[in-house]
Amino acid sequence: MMKLPGLHLLEKKEKPQYFLAFILRDEKAIAVIFQELYQKAKIVGKGESHFIKSIEEVTEEEFLDTCDKAISKAEAALPPGVETKKTIFGLKDEWIEDNKIKKEYLEKLKKVSTELGLVPIGFLQTSEAILNLLKNEEGAPVTAILAEFLKDFVIVSVVKGGKVIESKGARIDETEALTVENLLKHFQALEILPSRILLYGKESEKYLQQFLGHQWSKSLNFLHLPQAIALPDDLDVKGVLFGAATQLGFSVMADFIKKEAKDEMPKEEEEIIEKFEEKEEETLEERLENQTEEKEKITTESEESFGFLEGTDIAATKPAHSKLLKEEEEEKEEIIEAKPESKKIEHALEKEDIPTDEEQYEMPVGKKGMGLGFVSPILSFSQNGFLLLRGFRRKKKIIIPAIAVVVVIILYVFLVFSVKASVVLTLEPKTEEQKQTVTFIEGGQTNAENLEIASEISSITEDGTSNTKATGKKDTGTAAKGSVTVCSRFTNDITLASNTTITSSNNLLFTTENAAKVASASADASADCTKATISVSAKEFGKEYNLPAGTKFTVGNHSSSDMIAKNDDPFSGGTKKEIIVVSKDDLTKAQEDLIKSLEDKAKSDLTAKIQNDKVLLPLLINPEIKDSSANKKVGDEAKELILKGTVSYDGVVYSKKVLTDFAKALFKDKLSEDQTINDKSVKVNVDKVSDSNGDLVADLTFKVNFLPKVDGKDLSTKIKGMEMNEAINYLSKLPQINNVKITISPNIPFLTKSLPRSSSNISIYTK
Repeated sequence: MMKLPGLHLLEKKEKPQYFLAFILRDEKAIAVIFQELYQKAKIVGKGESHFIKSIEEVTEEEFLDTCDKAISKAEAALPPGVETKKTIFGLKDEWIEDNKIKKEYLEKLKKVSTELGLVPIGFLQTSEAILNLLKNEEGAPVTAILAEFLKDFVIVSVVKGGKVIESKGARIDETEALTVENLLKHFQALEILPSRILLYGKESEKYLQQFLGHQWSKSLNFLHLPQAIALPDDLDVKGVLFGAATQLGFSVMADFIKKEAKDEMPKEEEEIIEKFEEKEEETLEERLENQTEEKEKITTESEESFGFLEGTDIAATKPAHSKLLKEEEEEKEEIIEAKPESKKIEHALEKEDIPTDEEQYEMPVGKKGMGLGFVSPILSFSQNGFLLLRGFRRKKKIIIPAIAVVVVIILYVFLVFSVKASVVLTLEPKTEEQKQTVTFIEGGQTNAENLEIASEISSITEDGTSNTKATGKKDTGTAAKGSVTVCSRFTNDITLASNTTITSSNNLLFTTENAAKVASASADASADCTKATISVSAKEFGKEYNLPAGTKFTVGNHSSSDMIAKNDDPFSGGTKKEIIVVSKDDLTKAQEDLIKSLEDKAKSDLTAKIQNDKVLLPLLINPEIKDSSANKKVGDEAKELILKGTVSYDGVVYSKKVLTDFAKALFKDKLSEDQTINDKSVKVNVDKVSDSNGDLVADLTFKVNFLPKVDGKDLSTKIKGMEMNEAINYLSKLPQINNVKITISPNIPFLTKSLPRSSSNISIYTK
């Protein structure tokens, strides 16, 4: 029975396996998850978490917590419900002795494996992993000096032919280059030192110039003038990944080490081409059917062979199935060579336009993310399908089913790559508020650490009028008047000046209206006093000053025994009434009302005056009335005070970007790794403004909205191929997601209930 191309698409797909490469550095733990499918490995997730101190100093609880965080971040990229257990550890050189993990560290790894549900299948020494990777890239074993920098420590190793000959470490003293030089003076394994120095570890890039300019001691016998090279900081991660994949017998994809997030062609298109090539060979030669059965008998090694045996290094083992695969390839070549010439030629023609796996992954990416090879699987399949039919055109019963299969496959590919989905995520902001006293520096620079914001002053004047009700009170009327007779017992003449105060017996005050001279009296005590008549008037208004005749008065400061006054006739004419006048408080209020009434207009005019990228501080400063006039003066009788004037205002102006950056710096400690600040949400309320030594100091209240970081590309990859309800449920569980809306186009009934299987056809928006 003839096998038609493409029917294998309906067969059960191989289930991918996931492995965890867990690298433990001095300062952090790095977790990388890679997927194995069809004996090919590629990275699918990565996460890292820093230790509070170095790995040697943290507590057991902190060690477990840091490892858990790193692995959790890496597993976030996995499909829902998938977990990684099989683990390869990348360990520091200090943890390994005689190709075995030291006992104290072995117990530590067993503990973390038990707590986090890991199944160790081996370990790799990071230095050897790096050297093996360099050997693979350079094509020859490495001979060099490897300097690994930790926090304040350096480990120097002499490597010859890819093997570490001798290693020494020391605390960094003075400079890094000098510390390495002093360590090399104690090396004895080689008489002549390699001239290539490889710098690796914490911030090794910044030490490169120091090493290039270092004057090396003549006592060190280098082969040539030493040349320093800074290796990538993540080279140990790449080395462990490469070593783990190759030792497990997986073929490493082109982007496995060079790039973790490479844009690759849609998975479905890759599988269609790959499976079609395999199936086509079976169609052209029936004898390959037996080979398929042999393939199914080949099984991978059991997990027990990868068990976490104490001190076992996976680099020392080879996969058992590699030999079987090799024999299988040799058998396949023999079978193909045995084909008739006619079959060989036909097969060669049919395979002419079909790209290989490597070519598929080297295909450029189009403008919208769709691989430019999108048409090739359809055209290639169509060409090969009809070429096959041409060989069997006499068997008409085969043509119709073959065409039907081709049509079905073309329709399937069309649906896979033409259906698009639009996902709208409604984010729920988290509002944060913080009060902060800041200084606005006119013409200065913004400094978040010193709480200083650069600003400039913009001034404006406004004209206006304020009306204020008069509230002052004042007495008015006429003063009581009359005359008194002054009696003096002084033996000398006394002259009373005008406005001399005389006080009545009931303590009412009067003043003399003119000066008067009182003659001296006789020295005889029995003699009468000398008298003089003087006109007086009351000091204040009121009827109470209309005193009756015979009222006695004291004169000035004189004693009543020396001088006394009395009115012979009653006083008259005293009246009083209360009136409303303009007070000083009324004037002050009128000025304040004028300033306040013009403030909103001043803000509006200042806002229109400044540039669009600038912001006016809501509170204006230094208001001053430049010119004013009033309808009444203080003390004048009036019902209302009308004040007209011109008021000047100063406004503090600052840049929108400056304030946003300042707010971000202010709230950075409150932000989680998965959150960001919405720039448009930054708001500032001014509580108080004061002048401090010529600088403007303000108490501000900052309000911002925290929003979740949404990686559209990452989410598209995770939800591709999901049922709509499943995708909505998954996205709704993400932090701060309030609503999820998915629209699929074209909306074909019964065929578009799932999201596209190509992540490039899924667009994610937020609002």
